[in-house]
Amino acid sequence: MAKATAVDPVEVELEDQEHEQGELDEAALPFGDQLESLGNNVTQFVVERPLAAVGIALGVGFLLGRLFRS
Repeated sequence: MAKATAVDPVEVELEDQEHEQGELDEAALPFGDQLESLGNNVTQFVVERPLAAVGIALGVGFLLGRLFRS
């Protein structure tokens, strides 16, 4: 006679979430590479042209301030 084992619904849900997270991680790999490349480009720009980077940051901040103040 076989014994029935109870399945914990919380454990099953956690396994499903881990599986879905793994699929999302695989889909996001190319974007992670692009994001890393973009970060490297920004870092290089800031190192080579610090005053231009500060000016751009101030300009973007000013524009965002004007947009959200309205």
